[in-house]
Amino acid sequence: MTSDAYYGCVMHALSTESEEIMGLLVGHVEKEGERKDIAHVSAILPLKRVDKRKDRVEPLPEQLSMAADAAQGMSEQAGKKLSVVGWYHSHPHITWMPSHVDCRTQGTMQLMEDTFVGIIIACFQQRSISATSTEEKRQAASTAERVQITCFRAVEHGPAFEALYVPLDILPTVAPSRTVSEQLVDIPELLFKEEQSALELAISQSGEQDVVALLHNISVYTQALCSIMDIFAVPMLQSLQCCIEDYGRRKTSLSKEKARLQKRLAKLKETNAKKHTVV
Repeated sequence: MTSDAYYGCVMHALSTESEEIMGLLVGHVEKEGERKDIAHVSAILPLKRVDKRKDRVEPLPEQLSMAADAAQGMSEQAGKKLSVVGWYHSHPHITWMPSHVDCRTQGTMQLMEDTFVGIIIACFQQRSISATSTEEKRQAASTAERVQITCFRAVEHGPAFEALYVPLDILPTVAPSRTVSEQLVDIPELLFKEEQSALELAISQSGEQDVVALLHNISVYTQALCSIMDIFAVPMLQSLQCCIEDYGRRKTSLSKEKARLQKRLAKLKETNAKKHTVV
């Protein structure tokens, strides 16, 4: 997995700690021998949750179909064939280990594509610090907010599925991925649409005649939008601004190195020309 795709997964997972989020992994599968396949993940496709729950998410068939079309569009942009190679979701406040629902979902995915993989991002894992010494407290505090990630597949075990863990390598990205950046920018809009759907559902259930319920639903909706802006959109913009500044410093450094090399090359050419003149 590229560092850009990993960053996108983590940013999406940290967008909410009350329910799980989900998305799809885009890339290609490389065959190595008869029994070994390597999935290369280079982009993500965040998905809208139809039913927001704190303990489970499952992609809908129509979402998978739309994702296949989106991956084809990414292929044209990247200049190479890309497809949906897996899915990811978050585990807020719980362990990184796949649940029986996760294993069942993963097993279902593998029926459509045998090389399909699943990734879980465990976050918001506040732990109670019961250490006594200062060093133990420091170490416990350093792991209290750590994001944990795991990759898995599902294997049949009787009537159910069990998790089979897969090695996961995060590869540094030489250049920022435009595709992942665009997907990151789209996440706030996706979260806004989820809240809009929740508001419309609440209004349809309570009716517009109940003014008190209507005001309550609108207030909850407004609070949710402010929370998205505060927790996700603003930090994301700050992070992107830091990236722009970092790339600017790298550009300046590379420009200086380019000028130094050009100057050195000019001297070498001058020296070489003098040698030829003497001969």
